[in-house]
Amino acid sequence: MEYAVLGRSGLVSSVIGLGGGGPSRFGLSTGSTAADAVALIRRAHDLGVTLFDGGGLLGGVDSVLGKAVKPFRRDIVLSSKVNLAPVFWPLDRNRTLHRAAARAAQALSLTASARTVRGHVERTLEQLDTDYLDILHLHALTPGQYPRAVETALPVLAELKRTGVIRAIGITEAFPRDPDHGMLARALEDGLSDVVTAGFNMLNRSARVRVVPPAERNGVGVLGMFAMRSALGRGAHVAKSLRAADRRRAVALMPVLRENGIERLTDAAIRFSRHERGVHAVLLGTGSLAHLEQNVAAALAPRLPDPVLAAIEAL
Repeated sequence: MEYAVLGRSGLVSSVIGLGGGGPSRFGLSTGSTAADAVALIRRAHDLGVTLFDGGGLLGGVDSVLGKAVKPFRRDIVLSSKVNLAPVFWPLDRNRTLHRAAARAAQALSLTASARTVRGHVERTLEQLDTDYLDILHLHALTPGQYPRAVETALPVLAELKRTGVIRAIGITEAFPRDPDHGMLARALEDGLSDVVTAGFNMLNRSARVRVVPPAERNGVGVLGMFAMRSALGRGAHVAKSLRAADRRRAVALMPVLRENGIERLTDAAIRFSRHERGVHAVLLGTGSLAHLEQNVAAALAPRLPDPVLAAIEAL
């Protein structure tokens, strides 16, 4: 495995992280048991992965993650998320209601009160069975939510950092709603977080202009997300959910990949994001041991050949 320092946070992370907040939820969404998910997480650690990202109260995976990392908790970077769903703390125990409240908050540019944010954090720590987090992210923040979040939520995280409950403040963007990184561009200008998580993949490379330069100027760690997932597809198959024009472009890339010895679109996607200058680590999600090992191998493969990079730039 290879490792990188996440900017001014000083945290040292593997260049690939395992996340549980995506569709697979460590496999729990695809038929795996909690024991299977624990085995997956521990296998990732055996492969050298030291960055593990939970789903917060939306993901329903943090209790499994906390159990899995217990034997090596002090040796990893453990992160999770707090969203700005403006609901009372007891409702956090109902993941469906919490998810609905979070999505409504995004759509209506609502934010939680400082008291509610503290409740979300307390519940997240309880689920993870830990007394501190290496990174706590304000999750899926939209441009409309950002100004109020600066007033209510970020001061809570700053206090938690001062008291040692968290080691670094993170912000993740609502990439499908904000594909041009408007919120993160503003957040990086304000300099209020230690780490940011930005969408970056072969079809949307705008983070290299809008996110990476200000992050480098301010010493902020950058995590990449959406390297593949529904943004591109799985294995050698292009996602059917892509817009028709993007799907044609991605399909057209496959012959170039094969000419350069790359059979899986996902391998190319991982290598592309992992070797992007200024992106310190890439978060990936899977529920399969086989896919996990393929993803780690792709992350440790060399930079993509120049003909492939040229074809991607032409997309």
